[in-house]
Amino acid sequence: MVSRAPVEVPVYISTAGEGVAGVVTVPGEPDAQVGVILMAGRARDRTHRNGMWVEAARELAERGMYALRLDYPGVGNSTGDPVVFDLERPPTFAVQAAARFLLEHTPVRRVILAATCFGGRVVLDAAPEIPEVDAVAVIASPVYARGATVRTRLRSLVRRARRRTPQVVESSMGNRAQQQREVGPPVEQRVSPAFARALTGFLRRGTVYFLYAENDFVTDELRFALEQLRPDASRYRLDVLPGDLHSFRSLDAQRTTIDLVVSWCERVAAERPVARV
Repeated sequence: MVSRAPVEVPVYISTAGEGVAGVVTVPGEPDAQVGVILMAGRARDRTHRNGMWVEAARELAERGMYALRLDYPGVGNSTGDPVVFDLERPPTFAVQAAARFLLEHTPVRRVILAATCFGGRVVLDAAPEIPEVDAVAVIASPVYARGATVRTRLRSLVRRARRRTPQVVESSMGNRAQQQREVGPPVEQRVSPAFARALTGFLRRGTVYFLYAENDFVTDELRFALEQLRPDASRYRLDVLPGDLHSFRSLDAQRTTIDLVVSWCERVAAERPVARV
C-alpha cells in the first residue's frame, strides 16, 4: 500500500437524534488499525485552544494512527441545543458513537481516548463500555464530586450573597482562586463516585495515563483520589509537570501536552500491535 499525506475529513456522527460533528485525520497508511479520539473541555470545540488538537491529530496521523477530533453535542458544528452536563453523568454516548464510527467506517480495530479537563471525565466514563478501548489519557481533569456547572455557580452566588462578599468575575480567576471557591463536604467525602467506578472498572483490562501539573487545583484532587482508591500502580502512569496545564493558557503548556500525548499514544500503539488479516 502506497503511503500518502494525512487527509482531514469532516464527519457528522448520528447519535441520540442529533449529529455530533468531528474531523477525522486519515493517516498516510490508510489501512492503519489504531484510532485516537480527542476531546477538549466542555467550554471548547474540537480544535481546542489555539488549535492544539489539530496539531496533535496531524502528528498522530503522521505516526500511523487515525485521529478523530470530536465536538460535544450542541457545541461547535454539532447539532442540538447546548446542554450543561453533570460531571457525575457525562455525555458518554457521543464518545461511544465516535468509537463505533471509526470501527465501522475505517480499518481501526483498537481505540485510544484522550481528553482534557471535563473531557477527561467523559472519556474515562465511556471507556469501560467500549471493548476496543484499551488506553485512556486523562489530562488535568477534576475528580471530586461536583454537580452541573450552572447548579454549582448558583450555589456559589447564594453563599456569596449570604456572606455579603463581592462577586468575583470568573474569567479573571486563577487556579488558586478557583480551588478556594469550591466549597462543600469534607474532602474525604468528595471523590467522585463516577470517577471511582470508571477508573476501577476500566483498569481491569486497560491502562490510564494521567497528565497533570503542580499548580493545577485538580492535581491534589487526583492525588487524594489515587490514595483512597489504591488502583494497581502497574495499570496507570502519572506525570506531574511544573507550572500549570488546566486552562492551557501558555503556548508552552499546549506544546508540551501535544508532545506527551502523541508520544504516549505511539507507545501504546506499539506495545500491543494489531495482527493484520
